[in-house]
Formats: sequence, C-alpha cells, structure tokens
Amino acid sequence: MCVMGEYLFVYGTLKRGHYNHHFLERAQFVDEAATFEPHWHMYSMGAFPVVVNGSRKIPGELYLCKYANTLRDVDRLEGNPFMYCREKILVETKSGLLYEAWMYVYKGATDQLHMVEEW
Repeated sequence: MCVMGEYLFVYGTLKRGHYNHHFLERAQFVDEAATFEPHWHMYSMGAFPVVVNGSRKIPGELYLCKYANTLRDVDRLEGNPFMYCREKILVETKSGLLYEAWMYVYKGATDQLHMVEEW
C-alpha cells in the first residue's frame, strides 16, 4: 500500500492536548515517537519548547500530513526558515517502526534558556 504525504514529528504545542494542535486537524496521527538518534536538546522558551542540536532523544508524536497546506500553515506558525528550520530526521515510533519525518529545529541562541526533558 502506498501512502502519499509527508511525515511530521512534533514535540511541543502541536501535540494532542496543546493549544496549536488544531494546525494538525487534517493530519493523521501515526503514533507516539522519539527522535531515533540522540542528537538533540530541548529548551523552554516559556510558552513553548525549542529543539537544537545536542546529545539526547526528544519524545513527541508522529503525524502523516496528506495535504500540502498543512505543512505550509505549520511552516508559518514556526517561522520557517527564520526562527526554525524544518529538517528531515529519523524517528522511532512507540511500536518500534522507523520513519523519516520533518522536525522543526530552532535557529536562535539557547544560552539563556532552561533545558527540559519533554513538553
């Protein structure tokens, strides 16, 4: 079976139960997931988290975005490519499957931010 679309890994306010989740209302939830490789750190910006290069795995959720406007709208929300850069990474779902997915990586400084494990 061939599924068309792009996978998106989210770790903050786009997750279920958070205030920006409505941007993913037309996307299909796949599974809870985490970054496959421990190459990241998560920091709190107060109202939302940011992820940068580091040495940890980041927990989150994986979605299949079947409509181009979903990623376009999330790009606008995340300030891609100015505040965040959307990058392809490998994620592992809770059920053990690997997916190549987009993730938003913060482009700003984190020296004044507090590191967090999850959001």
